[in-house]
This record gives sequence, C-alpha cells and structure tokens, in this order.
Amino acid sequence: MNDTVKFEILRENKIMNIEIKLSEPINFGRLVPHERYDVAPTYYILGGLVFEPLTLNFLKEWGNWYDAAPMNLVNYYYYGEATDEQRQIIVLVEVLADEVNVGYHNWRYKVISYVNGKKISTMNDLVGAFEEHKGKYHIIVDEWGYKIVLEKNKVDENSQRILEKYRISSDRSKDLER
Repeated sequence: MNDTVKFEILRENKIMNIEIKLSEPINFGRLVPHERYDVAPTYYILGGLVFEPLTLNFLKEWGNWYDAAPMNLVNYYYYGEATDEQRQIIVLVEVLADEVNVGYHNWRYKVISYVNGKKISTMNDLVGAFEEHKGKYHIIVDEWGYKIVLEKNKVDENSQRILEKYRISSDRSKDLER
C-alpha cells in the first residue's frame, strides 16, 4: 500500500509526467501471493514439523509446478481468495524425522486448518496457537480433518535438539521473531 507508479502521458498534445498512488497492494485479495523477489521465506518449526505459508515461490520448487505440485495447492493459487477468516494457506511442508513425531514422518504438503482448537488464518495464528497452548497435547488438524497429536512436554524438551540435529539455526524466520 502507498506505492506509486509513474506515467508519461499525452494530454492535449502535451507530454505530462504524473504519479499515481496505488490504493491496493499487488497481492490484495489473493489467498496465495504471486512470486516474490528478495524476500526470505517465512517458516516455523515445532517438534520437527515445518510450516510455511503457501506462495508461488513454494509451488515453483516443483519446476513444472502447475502439473507437478499437489493439485490442492495449485487450486489454492489459481482460485483462492482471501477472506476475513482465511488470510493465508498454511502448509505442513515437511516433518523432520525424530522420535517426538514418529508416525507422521511421511506427512507433507498438508494444509493446516486448526491448531489446539484455534482456527488458523495466518502464520501468526499458527505460532500463537502453539506458544499460548497450556494443554497436554498439541493437536494439529489438516483441511481433511486428519490429526497430528504430539505430547507438548516432549515437543518442548526436544525441539531445540531437533533443530541442532538438522543444523537449523532458528525455529522461525526473522519476520516471525518474538
């Protein structure tokens, strides 16, 4: 928002230079943003589960993405519209295999709907749902209703060890820092 575009126009046989203030950002209304440049990816890792918002950059990791990427993710890119209830598509990208998350090692590319009973609309919702949770288990529900259930105390005790095991310096991207 507040970006401007410069135009050179011809009006009444005179060349004029004008500047127009854009009222909506380029991705306004899009559930999945177009390709972004010079922006590091947003991510959050908890108990070896790696989450990211869906972006065109992520889809392009498949190369011929419109044919090769998971079809539900491609559909969100083409047809998804942001609403007050859904600002981003949050994807469980990968599970970094560990004893804490046994049974879920093959889960990937799952769209997350709820975490610990809270509806997930943005990455900040996801982070908050994990970090504010006081219960015994973390319960993650995907768009199809499938659940991941992890013991909160084991996740808390082992998350740093898992990051070190996979040589990851932080559990979150800089834009999600506390």
